[in-house]
Amino acid sequence: MTIAAYLTLALLLGLFVLLVKTKIPAPAIFVGALAAAMTLKLAPTDELLKGFSNQGMLTVAVLFMVAAGMYATGAITMIMDKLIGLPKSVAGAQVKILPPIAIGSAFLNNTPNG
Repeated sequence: MTIAAYLTLALLLGLFVLLVKTKIPAPAIFVGALAAAMTLKLAPTDELLKGFSNQGMLTVAVLFMVAAGMYATGAITMIMDKLIGLPKSVAGAQVKILPPIAIGSAFLNNTPNG
């Protein structure tokens, strides 16, 4: 194997260790790994940045922002209170939440096309 291959493996190992062992936000770790790969010229820059133009990845990124906004405003709690209420058991909560989820997932695409 070449030195670039060993550096790439080391970078990936470091990335996984940081994701598991630290409280550093995942986006910061991924951007740091990307910056390191670009600095070390482990691959052509256009290839390293290619994922940022992928529609599926952009869709997921936007959905993370939407979910964070819904969480911050309390919209998720409000929706869940109306949907589930205060069930007496986990099974009761599942019985109340599964039908709307089944109906929604039947008509909504939950996997980005890439």
